[in-house]
Amino acid sequence: MKKSLLELREKQTSLMSDIAGYEKQLDGMKIKVKEATAEDQIAQIEKDQETVNTALEAAKTELQDVDSEAETVEEEMKSLAMKGKQKMAEDKNKTITPAKDYLKSKAAMEDFANIIAKNAGADKEDVAKAWEKNLATKGITNPESILPQAVVTAISDAFENSGSLFATLSKTGLTVYREAYNTVTDETGRANGHKRGKDKQEQVITLSDKTIRAQYIYKYITLDRETLRENQDTGAIIKYVLQELPQRIVMELERAAIIGDGRLKDADDKVTSYEAVVDADAAYTAKMTRTDAALLVDLINLDAEITAEGSRYLVMNRRTLASMKTTLDANGNLAYPVGTDFAALLGVKAIFTPDWFEEGTDGAPMVVEYVGDAYKIVGDSTIDSYDNFILAKNKHEYLQEIYSGGALVKPKSGAVLLAKAAAGGGTKNTQKQEESDPAEG
Repeated sequence: MKKSLLELREKQTSLMSDIAGYEKQLDGMKIKVKEATAEDQIAQIEKDQETVNTALEAAKTELQDVDSEAETVEEEMKSLAMKGKQKMAEDKNKTITPAKDYLKSKAAMEDFANIIAKNAGADKEDVAKAWEKNLATKGITNPESILPQAVVTAISDAFENSGSLFATLSKTGLTVYREAYNTVTDETGRANGHKRGKDKQEQVITLSDKTIRAQYIYKYITLDRETLRENQDTGAIIKYVLQELPQRIVMELERAAIIGDGRLKDADDKVTSYEAVVDADAAYTAKMTRTDAALLVDLINLDAEITAEGSRYLVMNRRTLASMKTTLDANGNLAYPVGTDFAALLGVKAIFTPDWFEEGTDGAPMVVEYVGDAYKIVGDSTIDSYDNFILAKNKHEYLQEIYSGGALVKPKSGAVLLAKAAAGGGTKNTQKQEESDPAEG
């Protein structure tokens, strides 16, 4: 099955990370060779170097293949984007001269920008229909052949490249969500058998409930009119408003759900409506500290802490994943073949390595695991978009926002692997600062 450009770009990033890991490992081995005194030590290090070199060359070869494939796919996309231009040139009679003049005008780019802004969060097909309706008023009857290439690219990127982690969370469609569970899990909470003639024992139930509420989370910018005029022909502003702003919002929601937004508790711009998996109390999230065992062993034990039903996901820094990929066995060979599916190996549906997840050190979270169905989202299902022109300042305002909140609601649905604390120091969380709890009750 042919891979999409997005999948190929992700593969390129993963391979480049692997290559960097191998090169870093080789640099360390060079130092070890210089420091080694015994011949058997030197021989073993040289054997390890050969193994890592083999893996490095294999990764470089695979990267070259992926680069070539990505280049081919990109060329195909460019060819499709230019198809409309060619068709318009071949079918001049279908588009009257005033229509062609309109398409070349700055007014056309501005109209398209307004249509995109008003349909932010909608499917790209809906955006295309709105554009088609606008073109019909200009006398253009074959709109599918004349969408600007820059605009086509912006629409595709905006909806294909954002929010893969956010998509795993459970959207309730409710404005407020409340769930209760019985905290009694010992023998007194079990169902009992009845012996004839004996009184039945009353069930002991202690309910704990959790309420999730939303807040507005937004991205807001203003652009002076001169900047808009200068960039109308290239579509640069359209790309930014339609691609950058929604992706920034989704990225913030993902971060808040996993590790918190990192802002101070009383900050005006703090995302308070999302309870981070790492901050949920022990009933929802288990915490383990990294041991001296292989990382894969710790992750298997971490997975055992989760008992809630549903698909499980891992979140970690790309370097952490790279260190697991480059683990060597007792013979100095790679413990896992290049290309191993670590998600399948660990029994999770996917492994995410977002840019905002730092490499855990000194007691900070190294890896977070969660059950997607157990993390409930309330509020809007799409991002609202608004634009306005400020006469006094000659500026355009762009606001995109979503009313949203979320938290884990099922017991034992999250787990966190913490890095070892530095010797002589306390636990330090480099991922976030003081958080507030959106859950009530």
